[in-house]
Amino acid sequence: MTTTTSTDAPSTTCPCPPSTEVLDSHRELRTRADLDERIRQLIPCATQRQLWLLLLDGDDVQMPVMVPIGDLPLWGGPDATGGADGEGLVELLRSIRDEFHAVSYVFVLERPGAAVLDRDDVSWLEHLLTCGDRTGFTVRAAYVCHESGHAGFEAADIDTLVPGAELPRYETRCVTCPVLATAE
Repeated sequence: MTTTTSTDAPSTTCPCPPSTEVLDSHRELRTRADLDERIRQLIPCATQRQLWLLLLDGDDVQMPVMVPIGDLPLWGGPDATGGADGEGLVELLRSIRDEFHAVSYVFVLERPGAAVLDRDDVSWLEHLLTCGDRTGFTVRAAYVCHESGHAGFEAADIDTLVPGAELPRYETRCVTCPVLATAE
């Protein structure tokens, strides 16, 4: 698992015009609805497979750092990264906490594809939602960003994660994306 910087260009870009919605970077993200809205603002559609890490401060305000984590296996979930215990991810969280003083984290698993959970999604979500349990990190939520929306989960939702479960869909701002245009 490697991290990339925000200056690294993604391999695929969304051709959609930028949202005209104003993102209030000082707004507290205290509720799940607040997080849902922010994720929709930041990643309007899935264009490639990657994991994003959002950092929140002690006031539940998103910090001005969004970390893309590359080299995700296409299948096999987190165990395919070579460390079933997720020590690489825990070390990353520890490093980010020390560097930026982040208090809690939100993960977004961006992956093109249908609005249905698959085995890998379930494996990743379970791993992401519990990675802080034994180390004292607070993971607020983990999202799956698919080609027609987002689905957010909290630790209390782990028992509901079942392969084949349909995920919520909504009309994204990316109505001109080729992926969405063919889905209609």
